Amino acid sequence: MFAGAPPWPWVFALYLGVALASIGRAALASPAHVCACDLGVQEAPSYMWSLAWWPHALLSGIDPLYSHAIWAPGGVDVAGANTVPIAAFVLWPVTALFGVVASYNVLAIAAPALSALTAFLLCRRLTSSTPAALAGGYLFGFSTYELSQSLGHPNLTLLFLLPAIVHLALRRVDGELTRRRFVALMAVAFGVQALISTEIAFDIGLLGTIALIAARYTAPLELRPRVETLAREVLAAGVIAAVVMSPYLVAVLAQHQVFRGGGVFGLNLANLVVPTAITRYGLFRSLASTFEVGDLFEVGGYIGVPLLLALCAWARGSWRSRSGRLLLIMLAVSLLLALGSPLHVGGSQLIPLPWALLQRLPPFGSLTPSRIIAFADLIVAICVALWLRPDSGGRPALRWLVVFVGAVALLPNISAAANATYWASRPANPAFFTTSEYQRYLQRGEEVLTIPFAGDGDSLLWQAETGFYFDMPGGYLSEGDTGTARDAVALAVLVGGSQLHPPARVRSRLVIPIVRAYLREHNIRRIVMLPAYKPIWQPVLSALAGPPRTVGGIILYTVDADGAPGGG
Repeated sequence: MFAGAPPWPWVFALYLGVALASIGRAALASPAHVCACDLGVQEAPSYMWSLAWWPHALLSGIDPLYSHAIWAPGGVDVAGANTVPIAAFVLWPVTALFGVVASYNVLAIAAPALSALTAFLLCRRLTSSTPAALAGGYLFGFSTYELSQSLGHPNLTLLFLLPAIVHLALRRVDGELTRRRFVALMAVAFGVQALISTEIAFDIGLLGTIALIAARYTAPLELRPRVETLAREVLAAGVIAAVVMSPYLVAVLAQHQVFRGGGVFGLNLANLVVPTAITRYGLFRSLASTFEVGDLFEVGGYIGVPLLLALCAWARGSWRSRSGRLLLIMLAVSLLLALGSPLHVGGSQLIPLPWALLQRLPPFGSLTPSRIIAFADLIVAICVALWLRPDSGGRPALRWLVVFVGAVALLPNISAAANATYWASRPANPAFFTTSEYQRYLQRGEEVLTIPFAGDGDSLLWQAETGFYFDMPGGYLSEGDTGTARDAVALAVLVGGSQLHPPARVRSRLVIPIVRAYLREHNIRRIVMLPAYKPIWQPVLSALAGPPRTVGGIILYTVDADGAPGGG
């Protein structure tokens, strides 16, 4: 630990307290029932499912990279989805003792605190000032990117390895780490990052390569051999990590899907100064609602005028230095890539950008460019921390005031009056699944139809709560999840019926034979439905199943083996 620096556990406790008081406040009151996420989207239950899946697969001796528990009986590739396996193993005790909702909350709340901690350590090295480093750590760990992704993408908020990797590189350049130790630590960092998010791992590789090239040409002549040596050692670490991780990486690449989302999910340039509904304070909300087609997950570009002014003030006095130029080059590259293509400013699309060419290449076609803003956030945090150093001269009180106002502008919108679901969602988790009641009515391993279906509800959570006691003919881990082509019509009907507004007349005349054939095809005898869907589905299910039971907060239908109504 650096001389004069506070012990890192106290720094982490400080950042964790901030996370608990903001995005974790609602979940802290009821961690097993309230989720620090937004369940208005599909992703959060899939992460809850994955937190239970990886330990379950390991204990059961089954292939963790493929699951027959969802989209049964064919199953689905787990490797192609974002399932944070490393977090599942670390949080295994929490999941076993308190359930997957509590485990998810620990992950969601700890992520920004961990990112802030490693950014603090990096800034502390660069500034030799604990207060400045504390500010830098906060600005990175609680950036708008972190807040937006924390609504349901914990794999994308676990960014603690990004500052750590930079920190390791600096220590190697300064001769504090031996070659062997540096390569080993860097390989571990790359491998762990791949087990958190392969997308962020690729982004780190991309931006890291650019940074090493830029460092080579901005470094003084006497330091260039060190940078070249560093590049070779980083490459060696990457190769080692890739070889060790090859079974997992091959499975991921086998499920590679070209997203082509650069034209949609590119950062809107106006988002740098215009906050969205994620932040507590801000103007021009109607303009912000047009960013990234209104998807709050991908609208994480807000930095704010105060921090941008602080950045400009630092750049004015530092751009002549080699380190200052390197930081500014990487900031410009990060912002350019994050903009995607074409350039979006407000509600207008202007000129094409380099991403239009990059996204034609297979790796880039699967990336979401707006997420690269996280790298710019780290650079801004470093630059602001450097600006706050006591030896920076000028008027320190004014500098701290500007940064304080900028930090306040980033505060999350935790007001229930604004939106009761931000970091305060209560998943539909009936007692039927949270107790042992399901064992009285379901048989282990049988295929159960759940309504709402697939990704339109919390059925993944139900399955995880029961320890994968039953299988489901649906699910949602990624956009690539599908059933068989033969089931396409039935799947469309089931998904449509999960929207709470299908036409009753069409449902009665056409849906019944479609659902009957689907039940027979999958040998489904049990249908579990939330009470809210009874007005929609009762005309259909009453023609296919026997009288329903209301038990444990759900409605249970039983169908005979031939698809005719059955008994309990």
